[in-house]
Amino acid sequence: MNNHETEISVQDLYSFWIRRTLPLVHCGAHLAEELEEYESVGWNEITWIEANNNLIPALADRLRAHHLSEILNATLWSKAGEELTLKIANNSYSSSILDFGTHAQTYPDISFEGEIQVQSVTLDLLLENRKNFNGGLLVLDLQGVELEVLVGSSHALKRFDYIYTEVSKSNLYEGQGNWSAISEYLTKHDFKLVDWQYSTRLNWGNALYQRNGKTLSALKQRYQRKIHHFLVQKFNRYLK
Repeated sequence: MNNHETEISVQDLYSFWIRRTLPLVHCGAHLAEELEEYESVGWNEITWIEANNNLIPALADRLRAHHLSEILNATLWSKAGEELTLKIANNSYSSSILDFGTHAQTYPDISFEGEIQVQSVTLDLLLENRKNFNGGLLVLDLQGVELEVLVGSSHALKRFDYIYTEVSKSNLYEGQGNWSAISEYLTKHDFKLVDWQYSTRLNWGNALYQRNGKTLSALKQRYQRKIHHFLVQKFNRYLK
């Protein structure tokens, strides 16, 4: 998590919001690029979920010495047992079940170069008989299918206190659930939007939801976090 235009840093998530160690489920693992950042704040108990089976060997190699990490090769969706096509992008980060929408204009150098057939599972089913995630953090980095996955997670959501998810106000991917729809769904499950980092230039970002978050205290914490974010960015530009 190092794109400061669209992401809240892991350090800021910890310092301004979560302030404790917790179990973490990261959906859309890719190659676990966030591993060192997570572990730097004591988040070592991590379940990484990745749909692209071609990435699993490299992901396993990266996590070999990290014994509290586990890998699940699974394609998350709102329903289990669906036969889906995962389109593989030339940068691999942008691979998705969905076709590009405005993504094609925002990132013209990224294209799909292949595809693999996958079978879907819900997060409810995947986590049903697994270890205790109570009070944990759920991270959704799923290239447009975040809402689709949340719909299949109504029971699993009860096990988390925080959800950190990619959001967009437009169709970055065709047919994706937009930011307001994600907020509406999570509100019904007792989560409140408390912080976000959003790029109007790129038209996507990330949002943090907290179970039973308090509006006034959240406003104060978000203000403090934004000031810190601004100062860090200014300092980084000065160093350049």
